[in-house]
Amino acid sequence: MPFDICDTAGNHIGVIYRSFPGHNDIFLIALTELGADDLITDISGIETHVAAVLDCKNMLGKVNRDKLNDTLEAKLREDFSHTGITDKTDFLKYMSLKNAYVRGYQPIEKVIKADISASKINGYLLFDINKLKLRNGKVYLDTKTDYMSHETIGYGPPVFAKIIDYPVLYTDIMGTAEGFFWGANLSDFGGRNHAHTTAMKLLSGNCEKELELPVYIHARKGMNIQLYMEGGKISRVFCDGVVYRF
Repeated sequence: MPFDICDTAGNHIGVIYRSFPGHNDIFLIALTELGADDLITDISGIETHVAAVLDCKNMLGKVNRDKLNDTLEAKLREDFSHTGITDKTDFLKYMSLKNAYVRGYQPIEKVIKADISASKINGYLLFDINKLKLRNGKVYLDTKTDYMSHETIGYGPPVFAKIIDYPVLYTDIMGTAEGFFWGANLSDFGGRNHAHTTAMKLLSGNCEKELELPVYIHARKGMNIQLYMEGGKISRVFCDGVVYRF
């Protein structure tokens, strides 16, 4: 399943490794010296899933390989200008990622049989599968990755990103009547009746993403930021020398 990822200069930086929680078409690039060939991939499982997506199964639910091969070849030629893929196995992997949530959830975690130790991952970047373009079997990022840093705060490898638009800070003040309706008491109005959020637009890998966090982030356009995941959710942010925990 994984594809090797290179920077703009053609240097290997990692592999497409995991899905990004809550998103159908965004994946995580693991920044690691390991390559796609170091990970055991369940090609048979990928083939079965793609066959279901393309209606290439027989009445008994078995893969109709003749129909699947013909359909894949036709789609490979049709999508070549967009994907740059010429190899059928690469196209099969691409189709599995592109249709991960179609006709039954087939997460990347189920088809990569070899796990990477966290100690071998320096961090993550985001990857939009809709922008995949292969050259010589590898994906080249067409944007700089100068926002990656060796300075991290622990808690697992972070997602590296850059803020590319002006952050917007929101304060939602709960009225007295509304507060009592939701079960508040008088002590809740001693400065604790505010909800704070920060909305920002990030660039990570080949992906631009709008993000809203439930805390004030003292951030600026052009600033680097690190997102730390826990239980499938962002639990910490590191930005401009400050750790935000929520």
